Amino acid sequence: MKNRLTTILLITLLFTSCKTPQPSNEGKWHNLKPLKEYALSDFHLKDDIAYLEIRLYGKGQRETNYATKYKVKVRMGETPLESFDAKLVKEFKALKPNLSKETNLKRVGFCLMYGCSHLIGNGFMIKRDNQIWKMNMTEDVLKMIDEVDTPAEVRLVLWLDDEKMAGYEKEKYQYRKVSNGYEILHEYENSLSNIGECGRFTYEMFVTKDGKITKNKLIKKSNEDVGCLAMD
Repeated sequence: MKNRLTTILLITLLFTSCKTPQPSNEGKWHNLKPLKEYALSDFHLKDDIAYLEIRLYGKGQRETNYATKYKVKVRMGETPLESFDAKLVKEFKALKPNLSKETNLKRVGFCLMYGCSHLIGNGFMIKRDNQIWKMNMTEDVLKMIDEVDTPAEVRLVLWLDDEKMAGYEKEKYQYRKVSNGYEILHEYENSLSNIGECGRFTYEMFVTKDGKITKNKLIKKSNEDVGCLAMD
């Protein structure tokens, strides 16, 4: 009996030692920075694109048309805009946006008792042959990125999908890279002073390599220490 148990133990140890360890496809969690803190080169555009920027146009509560002035929210590419020929830069900056009803690029807004405010975006790019193009659709901007494979590009996808004009209180995004994209944890607080449900929330999200968000699931919620009123 003793010899039999010894034989079984030896076979078990031999089988275990011969098994090939299975590598984990989950990386470590890291914090995503605000979009403005990423450099041009943190975004990897397609080979024939030198520079791309996203401009935001605003419309106030008493205005029927969007302002002609704009704010550049995101800059991407290997070549800074200032490096191009001055004439080309002047022409590029003077391009008029497409703000039609079909435009879906960062189209956000909110309304209060005293009126509504709106933002809408357009993408403008310079190709390596100095051709200038403009885009008013989110999917067209994402097509200019080879593959979502940097934290900056993940943050861009999340920002483009966000329907708020401004961020939440104590907002934090964490990410980890896996074999087929990025897992995201989105944590934030929302108090009674803001629009929307009050509380502290954690959402689990997933960003694919082609820039799609395939999961947005609430995994934790609390209204403690956030100034929320308990309802019976």
